[in-house]
Parts: sequence; structure tokens; C-alpha cells
Amino acid sequence: MQTFSNLRRNSSNKNNIAIFALFVLIVVYESIISIYPFLSPFFGVMFLYTFEIEKSKNNFLKILLFLFIILYEIDKDFVIFSYFLFFYLSKRYVTCWVQNFILSKVLKIVFFVIYAYLGYFLLNFLLSYLFSIFTPILGIEYLFFIIIDITLGLLLFYAK
Repeated sequence: MQTFSNLRRNSSNKNNIAIFALFVLIVVYESIISIYPFLSPFFGVMFLYTFEIEKSKNNFLKILLFLFIILYEIDKDFVIFSYFLFFYLSKRYVTCWVQNFILSKVLKIVFFVIYAYLGYFLLNFLLSYLFSIFTPILGIEYLFFIIIDITLGLLLFYAK
């Protein structure tokens, strides 16, 4: 009877299955974005979520985020691994400044979403210039994406 006590259900496995199902839905949505380019890629929400995952101890979630970011960069023709450079520079220099000077949580979310889109675009513009490759184009649809991501970011991260 003692051996069956080790066969209890592990709730972390259920969480990993739910996370993997969410990852599959996000990958399918990423594929749909490739077909319909006016759908929001939720890059600002992904940037906010990266801060949350960094604090987490769930390595499975970190691996799935890594795979999603690589897929996003390849799909959108950005410089590969530029998101990680952008996140490192943001975490190192910008986050400290924002935590000290912006006190409102709403303004922090708005700032980080706008910063995510514009900063990532400018970093990729600089890297594409340095490597003499395709330069990304910042169109008017990014304003629409920023508004959608601010709204979704406020819904997801304001209560935390």
C-alpha cells in the first residue's frame, strides 16, 4: 500500500499541460497573423509577460517563451535573438528608471507597451543597418497594435 501513495496526481503536470495548450494556441495565432497582417501580434503583452516569467521558477514556461520569441522573430523578419538583447538592455537600464520615476501601475504598463514596440523596432533598425540586411518598416498599423496591447495589458496585469 505504501507504493501507491507515490502515485498521486501532480498538479504541476496539469499546469504544464495547460501552458502547453496555451502555447499551441499562440503558435496557431502567430500563423494566422502571417496570413492577416492587420491582427495584433501582442508584442507589448509578450514583453510585459516576459517580466513576469523571469521571476517564475517554471523552466517549462521559460522554454516555451523562448521558442515563441524565436518563432516571432523569424516570422516577422527581425534579427534573430534581438529580442533577448532588447530585453537585457531594457532590464538593465530602463526598468530601474521606470520603477523610480513612474509610480502609477497604469502608466508603467502604458510606458512598457509603447517602449516595447518602439524600442524593439529601433534596435532592429540599428542592427539591420549594421548587418546590411532588410530594414523593418514601422507602419501606421503599429499604433493600432499599441492601443490593443495597452488595453489587453491593463486587463491582464493591472490587478497583479
